[in-house]
Amino acid sequence: MTPRLQGGGQGPVDAASRAALPVIFYMAVGSASAMATALMADGMDPDRPCALVFGAGSEQELVLRSSLAMLAVDLAQVDEAVRRLPGLFIVGDIARYGEGGARGSLLGRRVLLTCSESIMPKAVQAVLDGGGRPLRFPLIALDLLPDAAVMVRGIAQFDWVALTSPSAVRCFEQALRQEKVDYRQVPQIMATGHGTGQALEQIGLRADLVPEADFSAGGILDIARPVVNGRKVLRLRSDKAGDALAEGLRRAGAEVADVVLYQNRQLKHAQLPPFDDVFFASVSAVDAWMAQWGMEPLRERCVLTMGQPTARALIGHGLQPTVTGTASTVSGVLESLACHHLQPTEGHNPQMQGRCRHGRHRAMRGGAATGNPDDFMLHDEHRNA
Repeated sequence: MTPRLQGGGQGPVDAASRAALPVIFYMAVGSASAMATALMADGMDPDRPCALVFGAGSEQELVLRSSLAMLAVDLAQVDEAVRRLPGLFIVGDIARYGEGGARGSLLGRRVLLTCSESIMPKAVQAVLDGGGRPLRFPLIALDLLPDAAVMVRGIAQFDWVALTSPSAVRCFEQALRQEKVDYRQVPQIMATGHGTGQALEQIGLRADLVPEADFSAGGILDIARPVVNGRKVLRLRSDKAGDALAEGLRRAGAEVADVVLYQNRQLKHAQLPPFDDVFFASVSAVDAWMAQWGMEPLRERCVLTMGQPTARALIGHGLQPTVTGTASTVSGVLESLACHHLQPTEGHNPQMQGRCRHGRHRAMRGGAATGNPDDFMLHDEHRNA
C-alpha cells in the first residue's frame, strides 16, 4: 500500500485500511479451504471475493473465482489433476477481475496440439506467442527401432548421413548415445530445412548441406547430386517416410543404406478436451485422430495442417483443412493460423504461408515464413519443426 493520496495528502494506514488490502498466499492450494474458514472465523466477510490460480503463467493455467464461503464447494468441482498444480490463493476485491485471454492474434483460442513430444515445446510456445491457449494432446510417439540403432554403430563407414526432420535428429541422438558412438565418427550431414539444422545444433552437430529455399526432398537432391557420386550415404527416416530420397540419391551415383530409424506409435486418450482450433503436423497424427475420434469433432472447428502431405491425408478422410501452413518451421506454420484469424472478413486462405494481408506483419514473435515444404516424398512428422 502507499500512504500518499492524489494531490500529495497523507492516506490512512490504520488497521481497517490494511484489512481492506488484498492478500496473496503462495503454495496454498492444499490448505485454501481451511484458510478460508479461518479467515471467516477471524471476522472476514464470508462473501469476500477470492480466487485460486493453478499453474500461473503456464499453458495449464486455470483460475477458480469464488468467495470465502463457497470456496470449498467450488474447489471440489476442480479436476484432481488441476488441483495438483502449484497455485496462488488470492483474497480480496481484485479476485473479481482477470485477463479475459482475448489477446494477440489468436484471441485466447484453445489450440489442440496433436504433434509428438519432439516438437511440442515449440508448438506450445508459438501458440502462447500468438495469444492462444495451447492444449497438449499428442497423438503419436516416436519409438527408436533396436536394429536401426545397431546400424548407427557403424556410422564411420559412411561419407554422409541424410536427416529430414527434427524428429529424426532426436532419434539419431538417442541411437548415438545408446550405442556409445563417438561424435567425432559422425560423417557429413545433409538436412532439409532450418528446423532440422537447429535440432542438430542442439545436440552439438551441424548440417553440412542444407537447401537455401526448397526444403523438400527434391530440394536436398538438387544440392546433393554434385557431391554424392561414389559416396556412401546413410539415410535415416521414420516408418512413414518413403524411399524416394534414397532412390534419388542412388540415381545420383551414391551407395545408399536406407534405414527406418524409428516408428510412429499411436497414443490413446480417454477423452477429448474442449477446443477451438486443432493442429496436425503429420499424416500419422491425422490417421491416429481418425482412428480414435473420427471426423465429427472437427466439424465447425478451425483445422490447421503442416504441409501438403498432412493436408492430403485429411482431405482423404473427407475434410478440407481450414489452413494449410507451408512455412518451414512449426512456429511459422502456427503463424498461418494467427494470420487466418486476423482476416475473418476475407474468408480463409487454405494455402497461407505465414504472411498476413498487410505485407510482412508478424502475428507472432517467432518463426520464419519462408520455404516450401510441399513435399510429396516425405511423410515423417515435422520435416522442419
